[in-house]
Amino acid sequence: MSITERSKEPEPTREKVAAEYRDHAAIRVCDDELWELNVGQNAVQSGRQAGRDRIAPVRRGSQWRPDPSAVEEAHRQFEREREAKAKRLARMGRIVIHSTGAGWNRGSPAIPRKAGR
Repeated sequence: MSITERSKEPEPTREKVAAEYRDHAAIRVCDDELWELNVGQNAVQSGRQAGRDRIAPVRRGSQWRPDPSAVEEAHRQFEREREAKAKRLARMGRIVIHSTGAGWNRGSPAIPRKAGR
């Protein structure tokens, strides 16, 4: 088709182009001026499937997750034990640290040496 033949074809009207665009859009305007998804569109269907694919592993793994109340109770128990230990350490007047050096096991009768050493 040549350029001159193309120019003889009637131009589509604005209304026709707008209606065609609306038909292929992922969102459409209802009669009451509210918007809704055009569920027939591929973009909407693939978006919904992608959402389902992301949610499925979370739902499958939920049976293995502990109950949030059990986690909270374990955390409270840990904090109680931590506070009790801090109080016990605060009551101590001094701490003695005893170090025997890097070669502490050389020649010790409690730890036998390997043969050949």
